[in-house]
Amino acid sequence: MKYKKPRVKGSPEQKIVDGLKSILKRNGWLVEKTHGNKYQAGWPDLYCFHPEHGPRWIEVKTPTGPLTPAQGAKFKLWEKFKVPIWIITDPENWELIFKEPNWREFEHKIRKAKPKQGMINVEDLFKHD
Repeated sequence: MKYKKPRVKGSPEQKIVDGLKSILKRNGWLVEKTHGNKYQAGWPDLYCFHPEHGPRWIEVKTPTGPLTPAQGAKFKLWEKFKVPIWIITDPENWELIFKEPNWREFEHKIRKAKPKQGMINVEDLFKHD
């Protein structure tokens, strides 16, 4: 069985997460990091709360980082249920969370799934009719 390598503390995405968490906390937000594991495939990285502005689901990406197939499928499903998701690629752009959810701007960056024999299609997991 293959395992993914754990994220290195100094990875480019982790640096964005750390910077964003710091800025949000300084501005009165409670920031919860979601755990990335096989049971949470496609979940955004952060769930944030503010007493005046309410909750925000935030996915952190590097400027060139693609969305995973699981994220593309899950974000589409959540959108149907009016769950907004913001993507932040630079901590300095944190104020994007006060604008309209922007995940659709990254839809063209969804990485294509590589089907393997005997494996299920991750997009099928999130279909909702």
